[in-house]
Amino acid sequence: MPNLHNKILLTSIKLLLGNSLILKTYLSSKYNFYMKAIKDERNKIFARNLKAERYRSNLTQLELAEWVNVSESTISLLERGLQTPSVFLVFDIAKTLKIDINELLKNIN
Repeated sequence: MPNLHNKILLTSIKLLLGNSLILKTYLSSKYNFYMKAIKDERNKIFARNLKAERYRSNLTQLELAEWVNVSESTISLLERGLQTPSVFLVFDIAKTLKIDINELLKNIN
């Protein structure tokens, strides 16, 4: 997430340059790129946590998928960090693995 200094700088630039469409487009694309990078990193951390906890529970991807009512492909995508789970799916996975939901979310800032 952008820190306070970056937010202040971004706001100052916007105020100084007013309605510059080119600048807004540029800043928007940079912000979107930055946010995608953060999301990708969070997905990777979640993926590692999920895979570790699934292994600890001695479940296959297929077994976990059946318990939480999703496809095996969905579990595979989650464990590779290629899909972002809903909060409800994270809850169901934690419940199925009999762990605190925070175990799946640890180290995600």
